[in-house]
Amino acid sequence: MKAELSVSTDTGSESPSSPPTPSSTDEPIVTIHPLESREGVLVTVQPPERPSIPLLGHVPCDIVLVLDVSSSMNADAPAAVYDEQGNAAKEHFGLTVLDLTKHAARTVVSALNEGDRLGIVTFGYSSCVVQELTTMTEMNKTLVNKRIDSMVADGATNLWEGIKDGLKLLESESPSCRVPALMVLTDGQPNHMCPSKGYARELRAMGTLPASINTFGFGYEIRSGLLKSIAETCHGNYAFIPDAGMIGTVFVHAVARLMSTHATRCTLEITVPKTVLLQTSAAETDTNQSCEDGEKQRDYNKLTIHLGNLQYGQSRDIYLKSHDGGSEKRAYEVSGKDRMMHATLTYTRMGSAEYVTFADQDMLEFSPLPRSVIAYHQSHAILCDLLASFTSSWSPEDVDKHLDSINDEQSRLQNAIYTIPARDYKDKYNQSLIQDLNGQVSEALSREAYFNRWGRHFFFSLRNAHEKQL
Repeated sequence: MKAELSVSTDTGSESPSSPPTPSSTDEPIVTIHPLESREGVLVTVQPPERPSIPLLGHVPCDIVLVLDVSSSMNADAPAAVYDEQGNAAKEHFGLTVLDLTKHAARTVVSALNEGDRLGIVTFGYSSCVVQELTTMTEMNKTLVNKRIDSMVADGATNLWEGIKDGLKLLESESPSCRVPALMVLTDGQPNHMCPSKGYARELRAMGTLPASINTFGFGYEIRSGLLKSIAETCHGNYAFIPDAGMIGTVFVHAVARLMSTHATRCTLEITVPKTVLLQTSAAETDTNQSCEDGEKQRDYNKLTIHLGNLQYGQSRDIYLKSHDGGSEKRAYEVSGKDRMMHATLTYTRMGSAEYVTFADQDMLEFSPLPRSVIAYHQSHAILCDLLASFTSSWSPEDVDKHLDSINDEQSRLQNAIYTIPARDYKDKYNQSLIQDLNGQVSEALSREAYFNRWGRHFFFSLRNAHEKQL
């Protein structure tokens, strides 16, 4: 038996049709849908379908590639197929990891035009600015491609210096109307000048960063927990690239998402009555907060969710599960005088001022959403929690860890397959979640060798894709 792994950036988790329809204005719409069962609330953020002012091609971007050129990048590119023990079952292609990295970088260059800018930073023992942030005219593209071709691999893996220098390229620029982003690619584990307090903590200490950080892990010797943590902290995405055939595709999809960005630095703040406790797979309810209500002071619970970037035409749907303060779900209770739920979306438009959108909803006025739509969003939340549980024992700073037994993980998977609400519906949205569970999720947990070699990396990546609805 051979196990072939492929990771798609399309999770099949596209949301089913539900109100509101994409906005015809240039502002996102926030709607709140309390469920009649009182088991939870669905909050939908719907950006406009397209820009109100037509663009020539795409939303302009400022992209900085931060590329690993440590000695390990001279290794043969990983094979795509492995046997039951996780050993290579297919010959290599005669290309090094660095060759593929150069190909991916050239692919990014080819996708840009004179409205975009690109910078390149490499890191080995130290970091090096290969290309300052430069407008991508045809002449400059030729120059940048020559510099990409000249990159050589040598030294240790100083990821921290690479990230800092990449951010500096964007910090040195005045605010523009372009979408700023770092794209960080590595094939291994940082082993030189790592921050003593940890990457996520040091990045938070920097305050507001000039760009989101998107991380890409290539091969099987990576620290996926760390790369996911960096992306999560910096409101970007993490993608696991298992083999040579995927690197260009993953980068193209990442750039395409940036080019369809409607808003950046999006944060959703939810406030509910004190008696209501809500949670998502991404955040917990902060309790014992208070706010002014006219001349009165009232207690409330607040939940803050960082959404990162919003894309045109792609809703972000957040299912908030009601619970008892522990692990058990519970129907929420509200009184007649205090039953309003408030949602506040703050966002920026690529270097412009901060914007705010509000929504209010009586929690006893229930949503008319179809049952299949409710089942999809409840099931999607269950899947995200399940994927998180598979990697919950991995600290972001863990260098290497393997499981001797995956019995607990297999049991949780089977329980989800048999109890998830999506199993009762045959529409393509609910069935896409069932296919995920019965497909590569099940395969990754079918053998310890699969889980330890590629499954643990795959779960970090798949969880990110589902949480961000990529």
